[in-house]
Amino acid sequence: MCIIYIHIMTEPDKPDTNSSMLFNAYKFSMAATGTGETSVRDGNLKSLAESVKLKDNAVSAVLTKQKQVNNILDSELDRLAVKKDQLANAQKGQMRVLMMNESYRKRQAEYTKLIIAVVVVFALVIVMRYMRVFFNVLPDVVYTLLHILLFTGVIIYSMITLVNVSSREKINFDRLDLPGPKIESTADFDARNAAAKLAGDLLGVSDSALCKGAACCNPTGTVDKTKWDETTGKCIQKTQ
Repeated sequence: MCIIYIHIMTEPDKPDTNSSMLFNAYKFSMAATGTGETSVRDGNLKSLAESVKLKDNAVSAVLTKQKQVNNILDSELDRLAVKKDQLANAQKGQMRVLMMNESYRKRQAEYTKLIIAVVVVFALVIVMRYMRVFFNVLPDVVYTLLHILLFTGVIIYSMITLVNVSSREKINFDRLDLPGPKIESTADFDARNAAAKLAGDLLGVSDSALCKGAACCNPTGTVDKTKWDETTGKCIQKTQ
């Protein structure tokens, strides 16, 4: 009597191993000889098949759970990505608000300096007026000259401050509000070229199909022989 011991190790990540091992077990059992061993062999094969079936069901359940967990994780990652984008947009909005507040604060600080300068000038004028009335230690020309200097200085300072403030951007006070480049329209372009052609200013013609500069002159012609004049920027007649 031949006795076969079969030990099956089932791995969750290799469900096909059970089927191959079951096939090998059948192959070895069919190779056995003897009539007395048939019932024992059939019982072993039956129990082995049931065990493999149970293992397959367990592996299938584990794989199903893994898929469910994977779907949950994917959904959570998508939700976190959307939340991240929302937080980034909110942060950008807050930074923009802070920048506008800082720009407004700096602009108001310049206006405050201007008001302080005007108040100081008027205070000095009042003090000099009382000094002139009660003390009168300086001649009137000196007081007049001081008044002129004070008012002239505050006017110049006010104009410089106002020009500086108006030249800054509304959102970012640290940047100058420079005008963008002028885009010439088609009508303006054609009008400028026509005026340049009528005036003989070949350098002012902006058309790649036309000649430019000295290339427009005719140095070899018998009747209309011209040359380029650097002073006027035009083609002039050659003297015989």
